Amino acid sequence: MLATLYAFADAPSLRAAATALRLHHSTLQDRITQAAHLLGWSITTPSGRLRLQVALALRRLRRHPV
Repeated sequence: MLATLYAFADAPSLRAAATALRLHHSTLQDRITQAAHLLGWSITTPSGRLRLQVALALRRLRRHPV
């Protein structure tokens, strides 16, 4: 799931993220829907995507402090 979230957060579009993950875009859409359900917020809206990007950045910093 984390690879999906990182790819989605970093890619400019769903199709670009799907290509990076070597998935069909509809498969990625299903994973995104499942992730949003688990997280409790939509990650497809601009504010949700920003929230995801911030959460993943904080996770990276926590795991690998500068």
